[in-house]
Amino acid sequence: MDFREWGDAYIKRLSFYKPLLQKNGVSTLFIGGGTPSLVPVSEIDCIVRFVSDFQKVPFEVTIEMNPRDITRQKLIELKNCGINRVSVGIQSVQPERLKFLGRDHSAEDAIRSMEEVSSIFSNYSFDLISGTYGQTTEGWRWELDTVMKYKPSHLSVYHLTIEPKTKFNSLKNRGLLREIDDEMALQLYEVTNELLESYGLRRYEISNYARKGYESVHNLSYWKYEEYIGIGPGAHGRIRAQSYQLLADSFEPFSCHSVALVDDYYYEQWFSKVKQNADCINTVEFLDEKAVFMEKLLTGLRLESGVKIDDIMMQNLKFSTVQSLCNDNMLWYDKETCFMGVPLDKFRLLNHIISSLIQ
Repeated sequence: MDFREWGDAYIKRLSFYKPLLQKNGVSTLFIGGGTPSLVPVSEIDCIVRFVSDFQKVPFEVTIEMNPRDITRQKLIELKNCGINRVSVGIQSVQPERLKFLGRDHSAEDAIRSMEEVSSIFSNYSFDLISGTYGQTTEGWRWELDTVMKYKPSHLSVYHLTIEPKTKFNSLKNRGLLREIDDEMALQLYEVTNELLESYGLRRYEISNYARKGYESVHNLSYWKYEEYIGIGPGAHGRIRAQSYQLLADSFEPFSCHSVALVDDYYYEQWFSKVKQNADCINTVEFLDEKAVFMEKLLTGLRLESGVKIDDIMMQNLKFSTVQSLCNDNMLWYDKETCFMGVPLDKFRLLNHIISSLIQ
């Protein structure tokens, strides 16, 4: 791959959104998906400099990295070009679990990458996965303790889920893969909360923990249903109808509240269209208030701080259900701030709570 052409393509796509960037500014840039750590720093630098022209202060600039791609020199170069936050896909520090998860890095790679990142950056996050069959609470405690030696300001801890049309699902259907039972899943969940809190990391979202002031600004923009644009194959974006008008002059918002945008999924097709200055948006979906209500509920209730009851929420919520859930201590509601949320000890029941609210 010619990375210079790759970088030019991303700059060209960003230029398409320039009217929107000029109007609203940018508070966060997230370079992720796939393996952006393989891209030469010179191309990352071009993207950061382009977006920086529209930055708000403070400006969070994150890059996702694979442990195998991390070197001290690359980290220094990334920091010098404006990256101020690094997210590393550690997943596990146990060799047998990394093998099960199909990762291409070793436990030694994971340890080395954490050492390097923690010596250069002050704001960095590690991704971990729990819930593999045979995992024990003792082994999980050891993994969390090992990772916390490197004092991350942020951790994302995801429970392994087996999705349709995946390798794991195929193995499960053939009887070659077993899932952990609900009791063990709950024990791992409780160990995670207890141990990370002892290290000063508070859960602010159902799968994310941070020291105060180090919550992911970028991810919070999703969960708070703020505007964001996605650049690249299969990238998703959500913008207000008024913002979409800046990009499509003939668009009339009517009853549309927000617009969901998805770029072409396949890189070759996406890249070819960008080079030809053709439209590479695969899907444009106009979201009415009911659809926005559903998305706000699904994302906002993931947060410890909850979701604000704005006009859209007011028109679509069944307050008799809200009151019932509050009486059962499944929800809390703050009349002064007009926020509604799930108590921390009930996050494991989030799917049930959301189902009750949308019935």
